[in-house]
Amino acid sequence: MSNASNKSSAISHIVNKAFRYIEHKILRDFKELGFLQNSRKGTSNFAQNSFDYIAKSLYQDLKNARPAFGFVINGQEICPPKDKSTSKYIIQPIDGFDNFMHAIPYFAVNIIVENNNVIEQFFAFNPILKIEFEINETAALLNQQKVKVSKRDNISDGLLASNYFMAGVNLFNSGCITVDLAYFSSARFDGCVYKNFNINDLPILAMLCKATGGKAEQIGDIMLLSNGAIHNQIKKIL
Repeated sequence: MSNASNKSSAISHIVNKAFRYIEHKILRDFKELGFLQNSRKGTSNFAQNSFDYIAKSLYQDLKNARPAFGFVINGQEICPPKDKSTSKYIIQPIDGFDNFMHAIPYFAVNIIVENNNVIEQFFAFNPILKIEFEINETAALLNQQKVKVSKRDNISDGLLASNYFMAGVNLFNSGCITVDLAYFSSARFDGCVYKNFNINDLPILAMLCKATGGKAEQIGDIMLLSNGAIHNQIKKIL
């Protein structure tokens, strides 16, 4: 096993261990959010407390394991790399926060591992949907199993994750791109179509396509991600 593979495996172990520490809290809080939906006070404060707890817990656990790594949490740099390290963790405590706040299970805890400004690994976690998703330079894994995109070649049989309406296509808008990517990578979705996609996430898509056999293309302000077989069929509709 190469040094790069050893490093990747070690980081995977550290991140998954950090996910284990927050699993019970997420499960408990999500259940409580279901009970709070009828509350006059609403759920925003409770959901924000969960968000803050996840951020703090991940920071402490990951920092203890790799003290020299830098940290960016929810878009804000907490600390730069130190002791000649060029690596950092980029943490999004809850992608799909509105879903989480309304006790809808389409959300994810995301962690990016970056080295010299190059994304090396991407992790996502959702204990409600039982998602442990990882993308690295050689593979995509869902719950420790390597996954590939679907082979469906007829768009009428397919299902697309999308925040953009297209007539005559089976669409599903989850409100959480991370969950979409996990399901696309494992052949649940046959493609994804997003309007106003965050260009900062393009390196993740490139790594995902390389690992799973998918195809990505930007068309104006639309990002198209497909299994390849129905790519041109989707383009004709856009």
